[in-house]
Amino acid sequence: LIAISDKIKSETEFAEAAPTLAGWLERGECNKKFANQFYSLIQASNNQIRRLFNEKMQLDEDFQNMKISIRDKFAHVVTQ
Repeated sequence: LIAISDKIKSETEFAEAAPTLAGWLERGECNKKFANQFYSLIQASNNQIRRLFNEKMQLDEDFQNMKISIRDKFAHVVTQ
């Protein structure tokens, strides 16, 4: 569980570790003995997903701003 926890917290290895956690949850491998560790893994996954979502939203906004900027520059070139 510690290795998977480190992978979930890692930006580069999150995509590799998330399916493992999902598989464990689907198979019902969470028991009383490991409930706290599973909860910590789910919290770490949620934090990574939030970070990725916020990053995606920022990139989408930057992309839209670039499109507007390029369109305005082309319009300026055409009017010259």
